[in-house]
Amino acid sequence: MLQFILERANYWAIIALMMVGLYITFQSANMIKRLVGLSIFQTSVFFFYITLGKVAVSYTHLTLPTIQL
Repeated sequence: MLQFILERANYWAIIALMMVGLYITFQSANMIKRLVGLSIFQTSVFFFYITLGKVAVSYTHLTLPTIQL
């Protein structure tokens, strides 16, 4: 169970950032604080997209043409 949680630590951090950003956005009456909350939430979405694009082992399937001199 601990291994499962630690392998997905980046997802837990993203979820925490999302919740903090949404909490600040909904609970604050100050507009600047709401913008900060939305910025935190947006950053967590960016991190989520970057995490989805991470590949552990990847090889290219393209072969480059050889240049004949």
